[in-house]
Amino acid sequence: MGILQLVFAFLVTGILFGACSLSGPLRSDPRAARYEFGKLPADWKNQKSSAEEAGPDEFFQNEKTQSLISLNSMCRRYPDSSLETLMKQLFSPLSEVEVLENAKTLLDEREALLKRVKGKLDGVDVEAEFIIMRKNECLFDFSLISRNSITSDDRVDFEKFYRAFRYLGGVKEE
Repeated sequence: MGILQLVFAFLVTGILFGACSLSGPLRSDPRAARYEFGKLPADWKNQKSSAEEAGPDEFFQNEKTQSLISLNSMCRRYPDSSLETLMKQLFSPLSEVEVLENAKTLLDEREALLKRVKGKLDGVDVEAEFIIMRKNECLFDFSLISRNSITSDDRVDFEKFYRAFRYLGGVKEE
């Protein structure tokens, strides 16, 4: 990986960790215990070490496009916040934000909010797609982040990833 890719991965990891905590302290909340999500093609490598406590539950990088996909769960927090309010917190680390798409959808039989944006992360152009939903006492957010524009193949992979999501219940106490 070249120096530019390393810098980009570092910057985007910052937004992912910010998104995970939804502007709160890093991961002091319980996570969902059991869920399923769509399998990603071989180009997507799992970057999440099981030994890590902070950060997203799942974190993948496409080595060809340098795009990143994450899945995060947080339980028993933000019960009264709207999905729109929580969504704003997800992309709050971005500046010069331009909303490209804003839609409601169903995900695992629950209302979900999808937002695709362009912006800058520490001066670097990025495009990101975020999905946020609540199921039972847990909040789930999904992110696809890419330098410049998201490729159509990455968007298809991301949609398969989150569309296959099923929360199977339980809360993992940390």
